[in-house]
Amino acid sequence: MQQPNLNIKLVDGHVVLSVVDTETFDFVEDILTEEHDLDWSYMETGEADGKPVYTVHFLEMNDPKRLQTIVDDIDQNELQRIWNLNN
Repeated sequence: MQQPNLNIKLVDGHVVLSVVDTETFDFVEDILTEEHDLDWSYMETGEADGKPVYTVHFLEMNDPKRLQTIVDDIDQNELQRIWNLNN
C-alpha cells in the first residue's frame, strides 16, 4: 500500500526513507528499530508545506523493496490515525 506521507527511494546506491510529520516519523522509527532492528546511517531534516520532513539514509541497504515490504506491513489505519491527530 502506498502511504502518501512516506517515500522510499534509491539514492546513490542506498535506500532513503522520507517521512512527513514528527509523530508519524516517531511511530515508523519505533517499528523499524524495535521490530526489525533497522538503524539508519544518518538523518536529514527539512520542511514541506509547513510540515517537518525526516529523511533517513540506510547506507547498508540497496534494495528499496525490502524497506517497502516492512512499511507495507505497518498498520495503515494506525498510520492514518497518527497523521490525523497531528495534521
